[in-house]
Amino acid sequence: MRLCLGRSGTLRSVSLPIRDLGDHEILSQYGNRYKPLGGPAFRRRPRWGREQAVSVIIGDVTPKQAATTIGLNHRRGDGVRRTVVGRLEAAGFYVRHAPSPMNPDHALVGRHGDWTEDVSRAFDACFDEPEWEDPT
Repeated sequence: MRLCLGRSGTLRSVSLPIRDLGDHEILSQYGNRYKPLGGPAFRRRPRWGREQAVSVIIGDVTPKQAATTIGLNHRRGDGVRRTVVGRLEAAGFYVRHAPSPMNPDHALVGRHGDWTEDVSRAFDACFDEPEWEDPT
């Protein structure tokens, strides 16, 4: 059970089904190559002090679908990179389905222990080359 903010501004509970993910399931991660504040195009680690894991989308989605799924307008420089659950798990990460009302295909990728620069490089190595798409 999760708590979310309802239309009236009050908290309400929402029960969303959580499922096990298979080793061959595709995961997509949104990124943007023209990030306004600099930094990498794709998140390589949890945000320090705010997160314990990195968000991904279950399924093979386009850059436009990824942007829409996470609540953004499709914009210049959007992209996705893809991997499969088993590749991340083989590299020492865990992958958990973590649906939300906005995104029932939301998953989290994390690891037990410190997320060092070496861990970020291992995380990056799990993904295929990104697909970039500019809106027309």
